[in-house]
Amino acid sequence: MASMLKPIQETPELSGKFAKDFVAEVLKKPSEAAIGRNKRAQSLLRSSLFR
Repeated sequence: MASMLKPIQETPELSGKFAKDFVAEVLKKPSEAAIGRNKRAQSLLRSSLFR
């Protein structure tokens, strides 16, 4: 049973507008409203999972 190995692919380079958009998205901070929604969702999930 020989398994086929895929060749390792190069990491693509980021450049131009795509790179700028990507970096801008990574550096964004969530709003206070988004943080509150996430915390409420997290507590709801925790309370329903550990009953």
